[in-house]
Amino acid sequence: ATTEIYTLSLHDALPSSLSYTFPEGGTFTQNFELKEGFVLDYNVELAGMEKVIPVRHQEYMLDFGMKLLQQEQSLKSERTETKLFYRYANESGIDRLDQTGSDEEDLAPNLNWVSFKQKFFNSAFIFTNNNSESGNTIEIIEPEEDELSYVKEMKADFTVPFNGSNKDGFAMQMYFGPNHYQTLKKLDIKLQKIIPLGWGPIGWVNKYFIIPIFNWLSSFISNYGLIILILTVLIKGILIFPMYKIYISSAKMKLLKPELD
Repeated sequence: ATTEIYTLSLHDALPSSLSYTFPEGGTFTQNFELKEGFVLDYNVELAGMEKVIPVRHQEYMLDFGMKLLQQEQSLKSERTETKLFYRYANESGIDRLDQTGSDEEDLAPNLNWVSFKQKFFNSAFIFTNNNSESGNTIEIIEPEEDELSYVKEMKADFTVPFNGSNKDGFAMQMYFGPNHYQTLKKLDIKLQKIIPLGWGPIGWVNKYFIIPIFNWLSSFISNYGLIILILTVLIKGILIFPMYKIYISSAKMKLLKPELD
């Protein structure tokens, strides 16, 4: 019957905790700890909650929702790039909701992670040792055309089992950071697959040639525009030899065309 709103900034001293004590006496505590990089450890501690949660329920919900703010110049383009991805722990691939319009889906158990992806950044909710139970839902809410204050609204509701004891808990991780291939790959949960690298051979070239060279150049060049220029010249230089033969062949065909006609 009572709603209290808490605001926690990453600029605050971490680890940090938010607690709420119910009139019945149970305490619900959320702990946040930023260890390294862009990963936030998040765990829930329940004490005396058997007085609050009826035994017949044996579960509670963690509801995460975000109105993703505009970060690029074109709102229309950014809405196209904003998608909701998810992955099951026993699968190698990833899935996503429909990228156009509003959509909602009920997910099976054994969920590994859910990612709210924008063009250059994403917010991911990661299940670590304990995979999710049944009863999880994800949702994209498409805003009206005249709504300019945010890109899209996304929600993820996770069902967490409750053992009915005096003390219980649940742990997971959250990622708030860039869609940087190597950074996401280091998490070892296939979150890097949300980055569109292209189909077939194009994806291999991007993964094993373009990205490593880009990362190597960025280690001592801070200007991304200059790095892109260098990559363009390098690729043109590599392609000049096969393209030269194509140009010669094309020129010969132009000379032969009158005789062929």
